Amino acid sequence: MYTVKEVAEITGWDAATVRVYARKIGKGTVLKNRKQVFLFTCEEVRAFVLHRKDLEREKEVRHKDQIKRAKIVQILKDSGSVGVSKQSLAEMVKAESPKEIDRLVMGLSDLPIAEDPTMDDRLYWVGQ
Repeated sequence: MYTVKEVAEITGWDAATVRVYARKIGKGTVLKNRKQVFLFTCEEVRAFVLHRKDLEREKEVRHKDQIKRAKIVQILKDSGSVGVSKQSLAEMVKAESPKEIDRLVMGLSDLPIAEDPTMDDRLYWVGQ
């Protein structure tokens, strides 16, 4: 059984992060040396490490998506009313597929981006 301080030393995270995780999973406290402490098993320590790695991966993906969205906006502004096909846009921002472009553009719904799927498969910047 490990206390918060021991888990923090083992994993390299600060004790506050470990306490937040303990509260998040609903970990109960135990009275030890007249103090309320969280006690972790080996499996719970492993689960904490996996949880932190997942959060870091998600943060990295969000960061990459922000960079790709910024590139999309710049490309569409430069192309203007001519527009850019989704396939060429996917190649320019190094997206895996046009579906990923659709997902990224959905996050830009507050910007003046237009699409006319009846005529062609292009995205246009309709703002000034």
